[in-house]
Amino acid sequence: MKSINAPVTPKIEYHVCICTPWGGESFVLESEAELGAYNADPDAWAAKKLDLTRAEYVEWVESLGVPLCAGKSRKGSPCKQRVGPIQMSAREWKEKHRVTLCYAHQRATIRTINRNSGAQR
Repeated sequence: MKSINAPVTPKIEYHVCICTPWGGESFVLESEAELGAYNADPDAWAAKKLDLTRAEYVEWVESLGVPLCAGKSRKGSPCKQRVGPIQMSAREWKEKHRVTLCYAHQRATIRTINRNSGAQR
């Protein structure tokens, strides 16, 4: 029979779940400092973990991971049309978000080019 000389201190692990377009993703926090950073601003912590800004992280989640059109509405606000598949990873989304034009903005660009070049259909 073995005797126990000293009490064993259990290791405490902190697990958090961040919002993602597919529901959530779990992470293990590495330190008390990381726990403090997470508790101070979970969205900023998640954004940093995913190599996004806080604003990009929020938009990625709200858009369900779908990259949106690079065009602007007539009033100047960003176009809300989707230009890619749903639930892209943060990295894939960041590479495609606000880069491609939706069909309507592509057509408008072609009309503008044709009008400026004097081309006729």
